[in-house]
Amino acid sequence: MQASTWSGTVTKHDGTQMDVEVPVFIDPESGDVVLGDAKRKILCADYADFAFNDTLSPRVEGKDGFDSGEVLIYKTFIQVWDYYNDIGWNGPDDNGTPTLLMMDMVDEQGEVVQNAFYSDRQWGFQTFSFNRLDPDGECYDIIAHEFTHCVTGASMMSSVYLNDSGAINEGMSDIMGNLIEMAVAYDEDGAWVFGENGLEIMRSMKDPHAFHQPEYTWDMYYGPAAKEATWANDCGGAHINASLLGSISYRLGQAGMSNEEQFYYWMNVILAMTPSTDYPQMAKLLPWCMEEAGFTKYVDAVKQAVEEARLAQTEAPENPSGEGSYLKLAVPKDADVSPSNMRLTIDSVGDEAGGRSFLTWVGADADSFVANVPAGNYTLAMSYWDGENVTADYVLTDDGWEQRVNEESGENARTVSVEAGSVVELPVEGLAA
Repeated sequence: MQASTWSGTVTKHDGTQMDVEVPVFIDPESGDVVLGDAKRKILCADYADFAFNDTLSPRVEGKDGFDSGEVLIYKTFIQVWDYYNDIGWNGPDDNGTPTLLMMDMVDEQGEVVQNAFYSDRQWGFQTFSFNRLDPDGECYDIIAHEFTHCVTGASMMSSVYLNDSGAINEGMSDIMGNLIEMAVAYDEDGAWVFGENGLEIMRSMKDPHAFHQPEYTWDMYYGPAAKEATWANDCGGAHINASLLGSISYRLGQAGMSNEEQFYYWMNVILAMTPSTDYPQMAKLLPWCMEEAGFTKYVDAVKQAVEEARLAQTEAPENPSGEGSYLKLAVPKDADVSPSNMRLTIDSVGDEAGGRSFLTWVGADADSFVANVPAGNYTLAMSYWDGENVTADYVLTDDGWEQRVNEESGENARTVSVEAGSVVELPVEGLAA
């Protein structure tokens, strides 16, 4: 293969066009132009062939050129690669391992998997997966988020993706993704949100509540530590509780810390973490790293941010704070499913709680579900999972919990009213089946 460059016009998801130039390979025998970079050791290939057929099928330019979305993913990934490289980090894992960008992610039935993620090391590549529906190539924060998952995993040799350590992993990727987006593509992000240049905003570091995430431990939307990581409990709140760390980055920005200073600081935090670092440990680590990195004028700011996020608090307060209320439900003793595979969904009724939905599950050492919700009226549903899919669904009615057997089931759902500062015990009858 011969190294070369490709220039062309691509169409963004809003219909606008832009001219780009990216590195490519050229096969001297066939003349095929392949989407890949010899210098950075990056190759773009088909997801399905790699995942299901054990075949590496590089992206080759066709008569209509390359797919615009894939070119933009590749281009943006290169810019993130370069940003890390400029501080001396060699590739996603700092070892210069070749990188594979797997395009057009689908399941075994050929249905699009609408997600983007770091897919771990496979076949000697550090691999990343993307789909054809989301404009991830236009979202520097998303690409840098996934890249950073490899950075944190490599720096710690591994990562325990469960509970606090999983949430810290996700929160760190949000932080670095946002900082790199501002450095590479935009001067600032006044809203401090994630994914705003794609189809929809997914999270907010400035206002976590806006996207159903907590501002502090045991706040509304907070997910308790789980005994077992499952899809039902978001691996113990890995994505839900990521806001506790991301909001600290926003607060440091408000305290005057520049994006460049933050990137250097958070990189030091990554290098200081262990695979099982939790939020109480992070409460001590963050001020220490601030001092060690030489940013003494921000030590008080990070200490205050840690205190506001209540990172050191592990147990649920006996009574809810502020305007919150507790909904409690004892674990059914005869249920035919592990508590780790049970999820309680609480939907607000009317405008009192702003149309919100809350999720919770049983804590690792708890014997009941506990949810912190604002005053208002709610309906409740309980889902039993087999690991990935819902196997049974119940709704709370005036006669106890009733299993839903079709879409019309649950119309007689009971409305539970809660007042600020109250603790409401829910009945358990009907959940033992």
